Amino acid sequence: MKTNLLRMLVPACLAVLSACGGGGGGGSAVTNQPPVAAASLKGEAVLQAVTVLDSSASSDPEGQALAKSWNYGDGTSGSSDNHVYASAGTFHAMLTVTDPGGATATTGVDVTVAKCSAAGTQAAQLSPLQAVCVQTTLGELVIELFATESPQTVANFLAYVDAGFYAGTLFAPVTDTRIDAGGYTTGMQPKAANRPPPAAENGNGLQNWQYTVALANTAGAAFFVNLIDNHQFDGDVVFGQLISGTATAEAIGAAATSTKGGVTHAPNTEILIRSAVKMK
Repeated sequence: MKTNLLRMLVPACLAVLSACGGGGGGGSAVTNQPPVAAASLKGEAVLQAVTVLDSSASSDPEGQALAKSWNYGDGTSGSSDNHVYASAGTFHAMLTVTDPGGATATTGVDVTVAKCSAAGTQAAQLSPLQAVCVQTTLGELVIELFATESPQTVANFLAYVDAGFYAGTLFAPVTDTRIDAGGYTTGMQPKAANRPPPAAENGNGLQNWQYTVALANTAGAAFFVNLIDNHQFDGDVVFGQLISGTATAEAIGAAATSTKGGVTHAPNTEILIRSAVKMK
């Protein structure tokens, strides 16, 4: 009876060993499990500002490092979670993650890119006047325009805004009392006005108070922001004022400067206008 029992147990044990990969050393290969892709948006997405996408919640069941790639939804792609959108609108960004074994996973996130930050948009909405949102490499400025007092100067400024004239221009010169913009491009190359200058509106009753915005010259393209009351410039036409972004203006004015291309007080690190758009 004992012999019969052994005859029954041995085949069963061999079957178990075979199924578990034991005994003969010919176990089945471990299957690579696909990774899990997770995508989200950090903070706001604003035109020409750095949008931060988040892929950090993506994971791999085996704990292996993942390679990632983004299709940002605007016709461009890359591996960085940071991206600058060149136009406003809603874009569907797609994230693909790949493990060392070649297994992939893909997911997406909708990115709604606004013309201006939430704070800037609110400031513009609270103002009854037209406003322009200016994105710079140091932050955002929102300028409220005095079309009643300076109608031709405002119309001229808006024509340059609509034409995209200011995108890529620099802040220079800059000091802790005044920051100029729109007169130079990268490398301190002068950028000339390309429209007839507006009629002089110096007698509009507006003065160069702190955070007002005025024409930098009679050509009508370059402008400056007053960081203090600058009554010595009251001959220059005031046509607006900052209603959001004073901290950005102060940061620009605090930049380290030197003489570059014959321009004194040019920032050592160029400060660019990325975009300027109407809010209404």
